[in-house]
Amino acid sequence: MGPDARQVPCTDAGSPGIAIPTQTPGFSCEDGDVTANSWAVTFSAKTEYGLVALIELAAVAAQGTPLQAGEICRRQQIPDRYLEQLLTSLRKAGILISVRGPRGGFRLARAPSKITVAEVIDCLERGTQPQRQGDRSGAAFCAVTSLAHQLEQERCRLLNATTLQQLLDERDARQQPQQMFYI
Repeated sequence: MGPDARQVPCTDAGSPGIAIPTQTPGFSCEDGDVTANSWAVTFSAKTEYGLVALIELAAVAAQGTPLQAGEICRRQQIPDRYLEQLLTSLRKAGILISVRGPRGGFRLARAPSKITVAEVIDCLERGTQPQRQGDRSGAAFCAVTSLAHQLEQERCRLLNATTLQQLLDERDARQQPQQMFYI
């Protein structure tokens, strides 16, 4: 995380964007190795779409030119009306700047290295915390809650340490063509 990146305070283990448990084929946590049949921590569709749109904006940030929402939709197959809502939320949170006019659109308010994933999730998932039902005061619930809090602390640490620039760099590395070796 860069020196000017904003750190977002962590919330309760039931915070948005974390799904426990969700069985994901192909992954496992046995012996600390994430390989097959693990319980994956996932992002909501809102967060995924928002992060993907921000990666597109981060890719053009150095040019200083805005990117239109329709272009992001076309590149990433994100529903346009849904993306407009997400971009509006991100603008209101100070993550994006909107530019009016025929060549208008959106651009990042700060450098991609100064915007954390935690900040984006905090903006997009605000107010969507699930409500728990029933009495959860027993010792077994307390043990599970303690584990959930530990998981949430690690999740927050990782999300506060990850910037849009890092996601952009990873995306670019994954887009590089793989070398072919002929025998």
